[in-house]
Amino acid sequence: PMPTAEPTNPPSPMPTPLPTPPPTSRPPPPTPPPTDLPEPTEDTVTKIFFIADTPYSDKERYNLMPNHIDQLEKGDFLVHLGDLMFAMKDRCREGAYSIAAEILQKAKMPTFVLPGDNDINDCPSIQHGEDMWMKYFHLFDKKHWSHSFDVTRWGKLNESFGFLHKRVLFLGLNMVGGTPYSWDEKSNRHRQHLQQVKALFNEHEGKFDVIVLMKHAIPRYPHQDFCGDGSGDGLFIDLIRGLGK
Repeated sequence: PMPTAEPTNPPSPMPTPLPTPPPTSRPPPPTPPPTDLPEPTEDTVTKIFFIADTPYSDKERYNLMPNHIDQLEKGDFLVHLGDLMFAMKDRCREGAYSIAAEILQKAKMPTFVLPGDNDINDCPSIQHGEDMWMKYFHLFDKKHWSHSFDVTRWGKLNESFGFLHKRVLFLGLNMVGGTPYSWDEKSNRHRQHLQQVKALFNEHEGKFDVIVLMKHAIPRYPHQDFCGDGSGDGLFIDLIRGLGK
């Protein structure tokens, strides 16, 4: 190769500037919560207990779950979010439903029960699962407790519900994980959920500040036909945004 015509420039006599030093001051602390909030009272505080995915075994049926229910202090209400057995092992035998119902009846407060996938959807026979649900958990809160909740119910088994309590709108939906036994049934059920939720929003307009959504599933596939993605599809997320909650 040929040498360059001119020599390369000599190195700069001045060093390049040092990197910018890190800031010496700490960022401001977060804004503290307001101190002028009213003190909680019996009229504004709701004490709720949630339980799910139990009993899955005889140990849980005869020890863990009965002890847990017995030790719960009294609250406004209790919700079992579903899976009262392990269908793959229990095969949806009647004894699994009856024992779970017997345990929950001993709660010190009104108890609502939602189905999980193991209670009906994963049973060897869907009809048998529905029959067992109707026998042991249909209107469970109404059968075993006297309470003043004005409950709206819907669904083939009256298993979904909604009610207003202390400016909170509670929604309990039959929405379960796993693969639906019938995609048409699932779609129709979710469509009915949306209709009922809209009706409850309209009925209680201006009467609630908070919404509590209770179900046995997370808000993703295959439940996007209820939840939506907030893109203007008019589904649940859009309904919430429309309320400003």
